[in-house]
Amino acid sequence: MFCRTDLLKALGGFDPEYFLYFEDVDLCRRLQRTHRTVYVPEVSVVHFWERSAHRSWRYTYYFVRSALRYFGRWGYQLS
Repeated sequence: MFCRTDLLKALGGFDPEYFLYFEDVDLCRRLQRTHRTVYVPEVSVVHFWERSAHRSWRYTYYFVRSALRYFGRWGYQLS
């Protein structure tokens, strides 16, 4: 994820209410109110996906808590 520093500062950065999961989705959603996000298929990022929420109840709890915060803020629509 790349974001201009002035936009990130104007938005107040990542929301500290999200400990793990959904913080990037929330930031993009807030950014899209005034700007646009762009998908560039020629760029790739390697992420060593560890699936923590699948291996630990603690991380499952963090995932569910972040999901409830995100959908509580933005709604439960699938569109």
